[in-house]
Amino acid sequence: MTAESYQGYAEWKQWGSESFAICDPEAAAYFAGEMRGRDLRGKQVLELGFGNGRFLAFARAQGATVYGTELIPEAVELAKEQGVRIFAPDLSDAVAEYAGAFDIVVAFDLFEHLYPEDIQRTFAQLAILLREGGVVIARFPNGGSPFGGVSQYGDHTHRTFLSASLLMQLLIGQPWRLKFAGNPYRSTMGSSLKRRIGLVVRHKLRDLIEFSVNRIWGMSSTMDPNVVVVIEKVKPAFTG
Repeated sequence: MTAESYQGYAEWKQWGSESFAICDPEAAAYFAGEMRGRDLRGKQVLELGFGNGRFLAFARAQGATVYGTELIPEAVELAKEQGVRIFAPDLSDAVAEYAGAFDIVVAFDLFEHLYPEDIQRTFAQLAILLREGGVVIARFPNGGSPFGGVSQYGDHTHRTFLSASLLMQLLIGQPWRLKFAGNPYRSTMGSSLKRRIGLVVRHKLRDLIEFSVNRIWGMSSTMDPNVVVVIEKVKPAFTG
């Protein structure tokens, strides 16, 4: 994908300069949940496709040093103004300078924008950038769910409909291990008691539907429209 493919994208997503890198309490609660107890203090964190900069703001507030990639020129300039080091989307400049430097890479709603071969190339670069034991935390439309098409086909720039299983198939031969695959973190933080109660009820209904569908069809799949994976960089297998 090129920057030209994303002309007007920020406007469509309603990302403006006034809201860039502002992480409200609900978003902060969600990001904290997706970190699953990981302490970001002193960590080197790279976000692929940082968009409106919300996660960058969260991670920086938690004490991380943040870096990013992004195709939208306006977002790149806003991030630079806030002192964020920006890498080329193909990470070619990053691998030349930051091999083994990163603890965590996040990619919220990014990999569905890439073709399979680009996903493989990106993970090959990330294998250079991450230290051993470092992780990639990614969210993308859930190709293993009957509801995943809502997310996948709501954006014409999406190119690959992934599942956790398909992603790991693409990464065969690379030094990665799937640590977690599941529904995105479900925060019950809301601006009012009514909203919080509504979120709890909604989550319980989702769990019931997921349980019922899996029992009826004999599956073991997450059913939310999006799926989150945590993939750990491991020592390359000995092939000699």
